[in-house]
Amino acid sequence: MEILERIKKRRLELKISTTKMGKFLNMTHQNYQSIETGRTRMSLEVFLQICKELKISPMELLNSNTNENYIMLTNDEIETLKKTERIINKIITERIDTRTINISNTNNSQIIISSNIKNNTSN
Repeated sequence: MEILERIKKRRLELKISTTKMGKFLNMTHQNYQSIETGRTRMSLEVFLQICKELKISPMELLNSNTNENYIMLTNDEIETLKKTERIINKIITERIDTRTINISNTNNSQIIISSNIKNNTSN
């Protein structure tokens, strides 16, 4: 997927109109559309402003080898995941040795939750 396609995809994921993007960049929505469709080249400054508005790093847009199975999360969704992780930690704290859990993502998009569970059998 090309950079401009990734920009458009991300904009649509965030439900941002070309009009809003144009306003953010101090240009008309037609000028923004010309950039997004490749009719007009964008400057580095405009590219960085687009990244800022779309809440995505420049490297994510530039990297053509990215795994297309990733999920873009909003800041609210990230905060919800962090709260969920804290709740999980609290619930199982008495059952694990390390007092923490590890949430990791594998290459095949599976989420792994691991911990060292205490042996709760009595002698």
